[in-house]
Amino acid sequence: GLYAAAALSVFVPAIVLGDAGFNAIYLSLGLTKEYRWSIAGGLLLTLISLIFVVFLVDFVFTVVGLGFVGTVLSESSLIAIPAIFATHVYATLGGSAQEHA
Repeated sequence: GLYAAAALSVFVPAIVLGDAGFNAIYLSLGLTKEYRWSIAGGLLLTLISLIFVVFLVDFVFTVVGLGFVGTVLSESSLIAIPAIFATHVYATLGGSAQEHA
C-alpha cells in the first residue's frame, strides 16, 4: 500500500503543474522509480506528524471553546499537508510533462 502510494504520489501535481493529462500516471511511475522507498518513508513521517497536528489543533481549540474552528483547521490540514508533500516531491524530482513526453 505505502509503496504503491509512493509510486503514484506525484500524479496529481503532474496533472496540475506539468499539464501531463492522461500520461500523469506513467510520468509519476517514471519519476519515482528510484526513490519510492524514500518517498514512502516521507509519506509515513508526514502521516504520523499529521495525526499529531490534527489532534493538537483540535484539542487546543476545543479547550479554548472554539471547537468548530479547530475542526475546520484540522480537517483542511488533512488535505493541504499531503498535497504540499506531493508537490514538493514532484518539484524535487524535476517533473515536467514537456521533459518526459
